[in-house]
Amino acid sequence: MKRILIVSVILAVMLLGACGGTEKVNPTEKVNPYASDIQAVKNTITGNLKEGIEYQAGSLQGGTAVLIGDMAAYWVKDGVVYAANGIAKMWSSNINYSPTGIDIDSVEECLP
Repeated sequence: MKRILIVSVILAVMLLGACGGTEKVNPTEKVNPYASDIQAVKNTITGNLKEGIEYQAGSLQGGTAVLIGDMAAYWVKDGVVYAANGIAKMWSSNINYSPTGIDIDSVEECLP
């Protein structure tokens, strides 16, 4: 009888492990409010520059400033991505430049 109980417990543990259990969500974990704008910027970049680089974002003139690796400056307004400097334009050649007054200096100033 003990042998059946032990085998049953082992099988139950194996099945629970195989199912992966449930994922715990931390209710205090903050969601990045700029995540969708950062993703929009990533979607404009050609080549393999998207991963392994730090993305910083902040609010700027009714839109979102995104700085990638302290080099490429972007501005996102109403879902449209703009290049705020030449490096961003080089990495994302299919987007337009940002309006006058939104450049790498203004992007850097608004970041935390």
